[in-house]
Amino acid sequence: MKRLYITMFTLLGWIHAFAQSVYMHEAQQDAEESGATGFSGIFSVLVFFGLVYLIGKFWSSKSKNSSNTSNSTYYPGIDDDIRWKEEEIQEKAEMEEFDHLKDIEDNDYYFNSYDSSIKTESSKETDDVPQKPKYHPSTGDEFFDKIVCEQEEKYYPVGSINDRLQNLTKERFVDLGLTVKWSSKNIGSTEIFDLGYYFRWGSMDYLESYNRDKILEYSKIPYSKEIENITDIICANPKYDMATKFSDGEERLPTKEEFEELINKCNWEYIEIDKYKGFIITGPSGKSIYLPMAYHSFVNCMQRIMMSVGEAYPTGVPELENEYDFEEKCAFYLGINNKKHTTDDFEIRVSSYFKRCFYPVRGVFNKNA
Repeated sequence: MKRLYITMFTLLGWIHAFAQSVYMHEAQQDAEESGATGFSGIFSVLVFFGLVYLIGKFWSSKSKNSSNTSNSTYYPGIDDDIRWKEEEIQEKAEMEEFDHLKDIEDNDYYFNSYDSSIKTESSKETDDVPQKPKYHPSTGDEFFDKIVCEQEEKYYPVGSINDRLQNLTKERFVDLGLTVKWSSKNIGSTEIFDLGYYFRWGSMDYLESYNRDKILEYSKIPYSKEIENITDIICANPKYDMATKFSDGEERLPTKEEFEELINKCNWEYIEIDKYKGFIITGPSGKSIYLPMAYHSFVNCMQRIMMSVGEAYPTGVPELENEYDFEEKCAFYLGINNKKHTTDDFEIRVSSYFKRCFYPVRGVFNKNA
């Protein structure tokens, strides 16, 4: 604001000077006609410009002093260069502390081994009571929030998963009318709707909970080259079959053919209650099991919630032909994925997946136990 005043004052001075020069020019002509001198007029112009210059220096000096006074209020006696360096050091220290705390908060994937020799963090108790999730908090836009709320009601319907699955058999192993009996829940789960532990093929190392945003972190966890290079079927082998190891021999990993039988001879009904997504699979015998899925949702540019639902369950059979020419070794898995980000249509088939990735495990009854 002070600069504006100075600028206006200077501009007025120039206008006055121009008017004065015009006046002096006319006066000089009159003086020449009358024989008078113009020295007094020239002197007055010089005095005027001198006053304008002195006033400008005065305001500039006052503004600088005011700025220095303001700085000294917050940083008394501190040179600007030193102050900025100290602020930079303090800011860097605060950011390092923030990153450290964030790493602690984000480290929630609980990498474990069967013999607990490399357990990094104790497990957490989970609340099995279904609650209505709030995945998309209010944005302040009433129109947008209304659309998102409507979509949430569609993809996260209110209800109880226990009520929906109450008619399923409570048996440990269910006879669906197929060549094998299927376990009613995943390895590591306490309820039939839980995904349980996540394993890598042939390994006893597992994750108690899985976060899809940490895939890169999971890929850095060491994986045995011996296991990666296995070419034999590992079903019921207690050294490599995690279903056998964790069930004390009562279960084993399914074969490729047993998963294909589950697909081709059973009825698959997709259900979703709150955060629970999965299939009720009913066999020729009329009995059913529930197979839980993982999911991820996001809001697209059309302000609609898009849902990715799927999962892969391992067989005990390595994939040797490498039909996709992958560099990493693969095994056969039951792969389930929804199409076009909706839950109206799913692709369900046995396919190749990387051995070193983490997936849940569903076992079958081990007749030879």
